[in-house]
Amino acid sequence: NWRATSHLRLVPALLVFAVRFLVRDDKIHMSKVEGDVETGPAQPQAVGDHPEEGFASFWRNPVYRKRAICGLILAGVGLAGYWGVYVAGQDIARDFLLKHGMAPAAAEQEAKRAYSYYQNIGNAIGLFSMGPLCAWLGRKRAFVWMQIGAVIATPIACFAPSTYAQLLILLPVMAFFVQGMHAGYAVFFPELFP
Repeated sequence: NWRATSHLRLVPALLVFAVRFLVRDDKIHMSKVEGDVETGPAQPQAVGDHPEEGFASFWRNPVYRKRAICGLILAGVGLAGYWGVYVAGQDIARDFLLKHGMAPAAAEQEAKRAYSYYQNIGNAIGLFSMGPLCAWLGRKRAFVWMQIGAVIATPIACFAPSTYAQLLILLPVMAFFVQGMHAGYAVFFPELFP
């Protein structure tokens, strides 16, 4: 029943309320007592240093505003790549197969396989590679190279294959670049704001 499955989405939301009201964090409690607020890894700042607090003061700060806008653009590129390119991998495979004479039902089944297996293999390799790439190239360069790779690999995967085997090779390459950058967000974004 899809309605019952849909209602299961409420469970994590209820868990958030339970964690919010029932779980105590001694570090936060201790930092308030001592007068310091932990603002990032090994970057304590005194509470008195920021008399203005809140979301509006965040946007008035030129350093944070610039970092937030850059982070939003970077996230926008990743999300546009995911929803506009990565998710379309199944459609690319199905359209290719239909153009080459496969029956619609068989083309749909094969496209699901291409998306579920081949493209997700490239996705996983890209996600696991982002950390070592960031360590080797630096985070900014790793993001730039992943985006350049996505811009190059996407049109090649969409328009270059003349055989289905070529498409099955290019879909994981495209997924590597389009999805790989997402693994860097969890580390990079929190570092933008001490």
